[in-house]
Amino acid sequence: MRSKLPAPAAGSVAYTLKASWSWGDGSKDVGTISEKDGGGYASAQHAFAAPGIYTVTLTVTDSSGVSTTVQKKITVVGTGTYVAGEGWFMSPPGASRMARTHAGIATFAVLSNTGSALSAAQANVEFTAAGINFRSQQIDAQSMQGDSVQFRGRGNVNGTDGYYFMLNRVRDTTSGSGKDWVRVRIWHYAPGSQAEVVDYDNQLNSRAPDTDRQGTVVGEGAITIQSN
Repeated sequence: MRSKLPAPAAGSVAYTLKASWSWGDGSKDVGTISEKDGGGYASAQHAFAAPGIYTVTLTVTDSSGVSTTVQKKITVVGTGTYVAGEGWFMSPPGASRMARTHAGIATFAVLSNTGSALSAAQANVEFTAAGINFRSQQIDAQSMQGDSVQFRGRGNVNGTDGYYFMLNRVRDTTSGSGKDWVRVRIWHYAPGSQAEVVDYDNQLNSRAPDTDRQGTVVGEGAITIQSN
């Protein structure tokens, strides 16, 4: 894995950099930093023992002790056929009940072994947006029809159980862009009244009723079917 590092400020004195990687499976390594023309790259390699969604963390520390950290979710597939991928899109204002005026990056990651019964170990969905950190606990249904992939199930938000979700990916095959569109909807039921409360839905400011492109166009990344 490789990550670009920021260039030092003009006129700054020479300094050294140290990169440390945390792979999300309990393993940690010291990486290599290559510098050129005032910038640089940190690189390292790691073999994961099992399929899954992992959060990889890179921490770069300079010789004065100042450090910066970046994270990225990655999906690791095993033998068989998987629906897998990760990426980000720009979450529109009003999508998150926890931060209604916020517009910013939302990240997603999906991993599902399509050749076996669904289980927590073989089907996972993770999603992060303003005020929301969602982790699936159970996948109730998944479907693949043409250019559409959909997951429905249950999970927790910010560590609290009792939430439901739907994630739908549609590939744009009409305009020739080949881009993915992703819609994420998360909700729960109010205690007592059992009224549905929508916690997140990026369809709110989408191009509905154009159902072929529900949600938001993916800025980077994709969800694809992979076979090994």
